[in-house]
Amino acid sequence: MARQSQAPASDTDDAQDDDEHPEQQGRLSLHIAAGGRADERLQRSSVPRQTAEMPPDPRPVESVINDLIDNPVRTEDVRTRAPSAPGLYAWWAPPAIVPDLVGVPHPTVPDQRLLYIGLATKLRSRLASNHLRRTGSSTLRRTLAGLLLDEQGYRTRWTDRVVLVDDDEARLTEWMGNNLRVSWCEYPTPGEVEGDIIRALRPPLNLDHASGPSTQVVKTARRRYHDSAGPRP
Repeated sequence: MARQSQAPASDTDDAQDDDEHPEQQGRLSLHIAAGGRADERLQRSSVPRQTAEMPPDPRPVESVINDLIDNPVRTEDVRTRAPSAPGLYAWWAPPAIVPDLVGVPHPTVPDQRLLYIGLATKLRSRLASNHLRRTGSSTLRRTLAGLLLDEQGYRTRWTDRVVLVDDDEARLTEWMGNNLRVSWCEYPTPGEVEGDIIRALRPPLNLDHASGPSTQVVKTARRRYHDSAGPRP
């Protein structure tokens, strides 16, 4: 029987799964990520459009970046500290975690480098209920599972999509708790600035708005994760 193929999700599939539509000197990450030209590029960023639902945020994009990367916390603190508000989030890890995918270092927290940036309409539920629980509704989890497939021996299965088996969902959540940190900032219309922030900071696990050699590594990892479940029933 021929295999029915379903293309691995892009970054924006996170939003579709869960109704989540997708200045200071010394901010070293901006200059490393953008070759010293981030400030120039960010100054050309468009101002978020005003909508009937909520007013625009007047902060320049570089200010949003500074708020976004401030104070990464452990995953166990997400439920008590993350707000139930729209915004952006950033995932961080030590250099030894997926060492072939080099992200920019955190400017103030030692031994942390950027892995992934996303947006949410409700930060607390996006982080706690999706990224820390279910591969079916988290592109980040699927990417990590694909990168760690051999090392961790994760097992997958089909539902309406490819997910980890229940025991391995729990193991991946535990691995994330042991190895990753997350930061966030509130922003009323995160989709208006997400692309500019990703292009400035170049998180290695993102594909949308991203470029460079890491994108092929991420595509391969997502494909391996998808194919590990075998043909769709």
